[in-house]
Amino acid sequence: MSAHPDYSPAERDQLAQELLELHFGCHEDPAALEARLAAEPALRALQQQVLQQAQVLEAAVKPTIDPLALPTTPSATHPAKKNGHRTPSPWRWLRSPLGRLGAAASLAAAGLLVCYVAQLATEHAHASHGRDHLHLTVSAPRAVPGGAAWSFTAETRNLNGDVVDGEIRWRAFDAGGLLLAQSTTGTQRGAATVTIPASQGLQAPARLTVTAATATDEVSHVLPLSAAAAGPLVHLTTDRAVYRPGDVVRARAVVLDRITRLPIPNTPSLKVRVVDGQGNAVAFDQSPNTTDGVGSFALALPASSAGGPHTLELSANDGSLPTERVDFVVRTFQTPQLQKTVVLDRSSYAPGARGTAAVTALRLAAGRQGASGASAVATLVVDGTEVWREKRVLGALGEATFAFQVPKDVAKGQARFVATIDDGGIIETEVKPFVVPTGRVVVDMFPEGGELVAGVDNRVYVECTDPLGRAIDSVGELLDERDRVVAKFRTAHQGRGALVFVPKHGVAYRLRLTGQAEPFALPVVQQRGVAMQLRGDEVLD
Repeated sequence: MSAHPDYSPAERDQLAQELLELHFGCHEDPAALEARLAAEPALRALQQQVLQQAQVLEAAVKPTIDPLALPTTPSATHPAKKNGHRTPSPWRWLRSPLGRLGAAASLAAAGLLVCYVAQLATEHAHASHGRDHLHLTVSAPRAVPGGAAWSFTAETRNLNGDVVDGEIRWRAFDAGGLLLAQSTTGTQRGAATVTIPASQGLQAPARLTVTAATATDEVSHVLPLSAAAAGPLVHLTTDRAVYRPGDVVRARAVVLDRITRLPIPNTPSLKVRVVDGQGNAVAFDQSPNTTDGVGSFALALPASSAGGPHTLELSANDGSLPTERVDFVVRTFQTPQLQKTVVLDRSSYAPGARGTAAVTALRLAAGRQGASGASAVATLVVDGTEVWREKRVLGALGEATFAFQVPKDVAKGQARFVATIDDGGIIETEVKPFVVPTGRVVVDMFPEGGELVAGVDNRVYVECTDPLGRAIDSVGELLDERDRVVAKFRTAHQGRGALVFVPKHGVAYRLRLTGQAEPFALPVVQQRGVAMQLRGDEVLD
């Protein structure tokens, strides 16, 4: 249906639906709509378009039926006689109450069908309208400081709520209407975040215009912005991440100018406080004489602290700075009451190897007597995953022996045997780490100039480590694509060595180490580039 200038799209769709209902006799207030038709020429023009659509709907729901052949004489009220008998009328079923009831039901069903088809057509028009029109949402700060970078987010959806990607055009103006910045970008999955750099003249934007456009619609938003002063940058750190009750938290704050990144000469007086997990302030300190934008603090934690997460909060005494926060943890410490030992039968185990561990626990309060009757839970953790667990009761001397097996498939080989002792509610843990050699070698190669360049001498530094990052000394050969030996290789110190050769363009080189089944590929040789070399092996300061 074509658009009409006197009505918005939503009003036109609503009026079209009402005109269809009026035509099919199911409008709620036909008198009011007919009065509007008599008074509004634009509505009468819209009715003509609706009637054309109604004719299509009627043709769809009323199939063509051949005309019924009826006798012309004598009249239907006086049927003719044939062979001395009166010919029965084809409409005689209307004379019975049941027939009249069926006819009324058929007419009502036909009317409902017509109204249903009209509703489907209207819903289709609404859905099509929703798909073709945009809804733009812009999220931006209320106030933007002059000389500071800022950003806003634009989201595009159609009126049906579905994500739509389109083009985003934006412009930022100052209070006098001067254009400060503009650009064009696109949304991805219906969203785009635009970062606007700080203006060179330190002007504060006063108005932001954002336009979203697709092939079928275009929507614009104008957002007024308030000017705000560019506040300083504040960075707060602590000397540790974990403390015990009674420890002193030492903190340092740096206040910098947001534009120049230099310390603020006239830094306001700063204050800090420590807040526990329940939001209660447990320690205070302030630094009235901050020097060159740097302030230091010392806060004593209460000895009776229950531990848990804590927060250090910094602010200015005059309220000129936003509150800066940093989190840390307070862990309570309990004096050990058990002397625990774990002795492994070997210092390391190969993948799939079996081993034993002797666990002993002595009660310190009882003169180092064996914790007989206490339970011990032993676990084996390999590469951060628990692979074995067993529970035993300690003997008369507080001892127990555990037998375990290392998994056959080990990725890195970082393992630990953990024994947890439970002596009547006193729970303490002893950990014994060890390494599972996997035989794997990790090789990193670094061309001295950044890449291999064909036709000139290239030096490649090689570092060999195990999966845990420990250095491994090795020897090997540099091979070309036909497995021909190009150069020999041997690590010189801490798993590191160097190769020097002249690579050829189009040839793939590999480093084969002794004891390794698969060779290690070198970077691809570049036909053009820059190859650099350091003359000699010593670097002078």
